[in-house]
Amino acid sequence: MGASLTRTLARVLPEYGPGSDWIKNARGPTLRRLFGAYTNPDLWAAYRRMKKIDSSNSGWLAFEEVQQLLGLPEFNLLFLWDLLSQQNELIHCKELLTTVCIFSSASLPDKGRLLMALYDTSRTGTVTGAEIAQLSVGALGVLARCTGTVVKPKDVASSLRDELPGLLPEYRELLKRKGAKSRTDTERSFQQERFISQQELEKLLPTVQAAYQDLPFAGPPPVGALAAPPLDWGEPALVAAAAEAGREREVVAAPLATPLQATPAPSPAGGGHSAVRAIAALRSSSMPSLGFGAGGGQRLRPLMTETQVMQHIAEQDRAEEEAARKAASDEAELAAKMEEAAKLKVRPPAATGMLVIHGFNLADIEKDMARFRYLFVKGVSAALSIPSGCVEILDITQGSIRLEFRLHASPVGRGDPRDGSQLMSALQEQIVSSSSHFRRGKFAEFAASAELWQDGKPKPQPLGTGRRTVMCDAEEQASDWDFFVKRAWALVEHEMDKCEAAEAALRATNDEFARVEAAIAEIQSAEEERRLKAQRRKEEKEARRRAMEEEEERRRVAGESEAQRKAAEEQEALRKREEEELERQRQEAEEKIAAQRREEERQQAERRKEEEERRLRDEAEAKHLQDEAQRRCAEVTIQVAAPSTHSSMFLLRPDLPLSIGGTPLLTFL
Repeated sequence: MGASLTRTLARVLPEYGPGSDWIKNARGPTLRRLFGAYTNPDLWAAYRRMKKIDSSNSGWLAFEEVQQLLGLPEFNLLFLWDLLSQQNELIHCKELLTTVCIFSSASLPDKGRLLMALYDTSRTGTVTGAEIAQLSVGALGVLARCTGTVVKPKDVASSLRDELPGLLPEYRELLKRKGAKSRTDTERSFQQERFISQQELEKLLPTVQAAYQDLPFAGPPPVGALAAPPLDWGEPALVAAAAEAGREREVVAAPLATPLQATPAPSPAGGGHSAVRAIAALRSSSMPSLGFGAGGGQRLRPLMTETQVMQHIAEQDRAEEEAARKAASDEAELAAKMEEAAKLKVRPPAATGMLVIHGFNLADIEKDMARFRYLFVKGVSAALSIPSGCVEILDITQGSIRLEFRLHASPVGRGDPRDGSQLMSALQEQIVSSSSHFRRGKFAEFAASAELWQDGKPKPQPLGTGRRTVMCDAEEQASDWDFFVKRAWALVEHEMDKCEAAEAALRATNDEFARVEAAIAEIQSAEEERRLKAQRRKEEKEARRRAMEEEEERRRVAGESEAQRKAAEEQEALRKREEEELERQRQEAEEKIAAQRREEERQQAERRKEEEERRLRDEAEAKHLQDEAQRRCAEVTIQVAAPSTHSSMFLLRPDLPLSIGGTPLLTFL
């Protein structure tokens, strides 16, 4: 926290005056109007309701569960859903309660304590530095959604990790005791050590107090803020109605046994049987006052005198004049409020209408009612260029499909001066034109056969319509007996007619009781059906959550399998490379051995060649010597004398031996 959080806050929310993104987007002012009336007890009540609703600790809420948690009007809830929902399916609990807390009117220490409890995953009352960083990122992320900026969680966590030792001496001493010298040791302590309690939080909050006081959501609730739900909001409403019905169960038989007996008219408060009995009592009190005497005979109400009639008429005139004066006073007060609202530039009045969609039944959209509502709100807001929060769905009933809705004017500052009736007229033009944005937009499937009914103001009832019939004075009697009998008989017939009318009213009341009982049975059946639907939605939500977990687990297993496969492939590739390297070395060794062999063979061939050449030279030399010897032998001269006179004589060279067949014959020494 401290300087880094202040800098990030100034970057996320640089300005919030007229013309700023804060005012242009209108998200921040709208959230402030929705949750500005929340105080510290309201925040903790919402926290407890959230824990009760999210009993499975999944951390996610569906559309109906958010409605059960906050109790917002539907068009405001749709605005919040568009802002915070993930893929238009679920809202994260921490993000939702962080939004409520940030835009509430609680003090900064109260907000800090609630957020600390919200982000404390151990539920021990102490948090780590990493959880404080998550808290800061969550709060800044809510503001970033209102201004369109981006918050980087890593930067926030890194800055806070570096600043905490200087802000909290306890943390600095903890790092010394742990011997955290490297950045890894500091990061481990920042992630694991729970050293921040309420006392440490009170030391951290003053570092951002000055920057917080200037923010647009610090201070008292704004004008026009919606009231927070009661602290016991979310308790089943039928529990109180059942208790009230049990207390009054004995009284039910009284009007049925003696329906003409006068009973005090209770106010129709509560619900179920209690409201039915109150309505019946009111209708019974408006019937002619008839009773039964002790003897069982019928007692008729006496006729009023002329003076009493005039007094009654005067009383009615005074009551009507008082009602007229009150109505005029209310109109003047309403005009003053409207004038004051015009001076304050608040929204113009809204308009209510009913869209009748022919060709469809309510059963066609009940399976996906949330999608139908979403398509209608988005289609109307896109066609009229107004925010989604300006379209409020009041009710959806059978009769083809009857969708009752209300159009609110755009927030102040968006430059749209149209009020609700003008928006309704523009929507009528869109429905009539087949090429309009509404007929071709997201709601095109249903808009083609839609018909818009615009509600008008009810006509005021003329004064004096509730006066009683003026009756004749009965104090003076005629002296003629026949006239007296005729007059008496006429009175008897008149009273008999009144009795018959009373009996007819009794029968109608009994019939109405039967219809009401049937309606109660239908309501109970509808309640049971809604309960079953809510249970199915909860089961579907749980199934989606399990499916998401299974998908994550499947992806994790697939990722591990892929990693193992890649590791095996790498090992196989490494083994192949090693085998190829060994094969290459073996081939190189064989080639080297073959080269050595070839070199030895070449050398042996050269040696054989040299030996052969030497042998040939030796043979040549021997032959040369032999030839030389023969040549020399050829020079030997044998001279023979004549047989008559001389004997034979041989002349031999002294240096040559004389031989025959290699055997020397003579040798000259």
